[in-house]
Amino acid sequence: MPERSCEGCKRQQDWGCHARPYKKVTEDGEEVEAWIEPANLPITLLGEETWACPRQHIRQNPFYWARLLKFYGMYRKGFLPDPGAIADQSNKAVEIFRILDDANDACEREENTREKQRRNRESRAPRRGRR
Repeated sequence: MPERSCEGCKRQQDWGCHARPYKKVTEDGEEVEAWIEPANLPITLLGEETWACPRQHIRQNPFYWARLLKFYGMYRKGFLPDPGAIADQSNKAVEIFRILDDANDACEREENTREKQRRNRESRAPRRGRR
């Protein structure tokens, strides 16, 4: 997914930054999901299609995410949010920590790959100042 910056963005309408889902009842009596101010094109995340910007929740709930990331930082240092072992933690917290761990691992692998490529380029470059 491309990196987005909400501050000063002129494409919020295109990306569904203010999109809201609601339930609509069809003539058949079936309840379906519809959108207010949807994105121009949907995004598929984890196999689900959405018409809203995936960063919308972060922007709308900054205190929730600040608290969550504080607990994640503590988890990375070996402390859990609730008393007891990992099995005593809420499933939601454990799943969020797992997702954040996976994202961090992917970022670290990418950083390591780029660092290795940089070192390889530098090692092949001719050395200046040597005779």
